[in-house]
Amino acid sequence: TLLLNQLHNDPQSCWHEERVHPHKGNIFWIVGVDELEERLAKHVGEQRMSRIAGFYELCKKAPLSRLLGAVRARGDGTRCAFWPRTWVVPPDVVPPNAFRGGQALIFKPSEGTQGAGIHLVLSKSDLETRQRHAGPDTVSVVQEYLDNPVLLDGFKFDIRLYVLVLSLSPLRVFLCKEGLVRVCSERYEAPSFRNQLRVTGHLTNYTLNKSAPHFEHHDDPQDGNYGTKRCVTPVLEAMERGGQVNRNYLWKQISDLVAETVGAMADALSGDVEEVPLCEVWPAAKEGGTLGSVETTKCFHVLGFDVMLTHRPNDCMGRPKVHLLEVNCNPSMSVDSVYPLEGPHAVAPVMPSEDSPLFKQVEQVMKSLKGQGQKRCRCTAHHRSHVHFPCLCDLVAKTQALGGALEIV
Repeated sequence: TLLLNQLHNDPQSCWHEERVHPHKGNIFWIVGVDELEERLAKHVGEQRMSRIAGFYELCKKAPLSRLLGAVRARGDGTRCAFWPRTWVVPPDVVPPNAFRGGQALIFKPSEGTQGAGIHLVLSKSDLETRQRHAGPDTVSVVQEYLDNPVLLDGFKFDIRLYVLVLSLSPLRVFLCKEGLVRVCSERYEAPSFRNQLRVTGHLTNYTLNKSAPHFEHHDDPQDGNYGTKRCVTPVLEAMERGGQVNRNYLWKQISDLVAETVGAMADALSGDVEEVPLCEVWPAAKEGGTLGSVETTKCFHVLGFDVMLTHRPNDCMGRPKVHLLEVNCNPSMSVDSVYPLEGPHAVAPVMPSEDSPLFKQVEQVMKSLKGQGQKRCRCTAHHRSHVHFPCLCDLVAKTQALGGALEIV
């Protein structure tokens, strides 16, 4: 909501808000599944809705794992090669040899978000402990930890990219080439029992890292060399200059990954994937049913793709391998960051200069933030007294992603 408000209040934006009858809009921004069902029943003409039926369930970790695993099993080993080896427990059983050679695994609750419940496991007994704590009825995924990650100055990172699925029939997909690079706040070390609990050296989630002592609020969207959160474009430019990546090759890999993943999701929603029945991800379709023309042609969806790069053996051409970590059905469009005002790592936000193209945008966003970007706050967003202030990297990346998606729609 905050970013949508900023888009139509920005004097340079082509968007504006009109007060109309609740059923006579052109684009409806849908928040929940129940709201989508209600809106589908009232759809008329060329109205578009911002959620595709079935994506909410399909993007959960267990259904997505079953889907991509089924696609890979049917092929010659080349399809969905970007998806790490994964087990859904229960019913799958992780084999004892999964830990062979010191291989680490990642334990994730299927419905977990923002890093909640994610653990690094290094042995069978460790995995059994995590399953026991999760409970016998909790479905989780266990995934191979990706070894030999590409690093930024010794720190592990992943990339959040935004993908617009404009329609299912015909299937039309757009990839935004601006996004966020999320960097761990602790220097990377290969997984071991010694560093197993240092999650901010292994996991990049903002929710986990924002309270870490070494979280770096270097918030310049044009600087790809510093900060725990950075924009994709300057980071890839800097990496290419350093010989770490070939950008054209990298974007080709990412585009193929997105196309194959969304294609598999579309197949599941057409009822063509036995392992993930349509009635399971969209109960309104009933068993043996199909999505209607409104669901397949008048609904769009902005997805968040999280990808990670690892080194290929003997690669000297800047061509790392791209892996898909997960697909987020409802990627955060928040541009709010928290700055602690107390303790050894207190830091004050810096307002962009008045001649900066972001100055007016930040001013507008601050009016909607808790405390309007100035008042001391003690909410649960941070364990210390803090202030809420716009993250400029979020503002740049998400404005391009969401604004671009709405223009295409």
